[in-house]
Amino acid sequence: QISEAPGDKSTRQMNAFQLIGMASSLDLSGFFEEEGVSQRKIMFTSALPPKDLFDKIEESATQSGFHVQRAHSKLKITGNCHGANNPSPFLVCAEV
Repeated sequence: QISEAPGDKSTRQMNAFQLIGMASSLDLSGFFEEEGVSQRKIMFTSALPPKDLFDKIEESATQSGFHVQRAHSKLKITGNCHGANNPSPFLVCAEV
């Protein structure tokens, strides 16, 4: 049984969006913010250690003909995508 004295501010009410927003693994900004194709962000989780994950990403990107630069906790992939009309620049940044 819960009783609350009038004026007691020790309890706090929150809505579902506030509760979900407190979870660091859930990013709801995509539902509310407009973003161009060039600003698209994808977040994911992996059971692999960062080094192993970056090794796999680097291997796939290099096999596909892209240039890869690695730093401490970041990975940058650059190159050109050859579309039907003309090549367009391609840039991917990954950070752990």
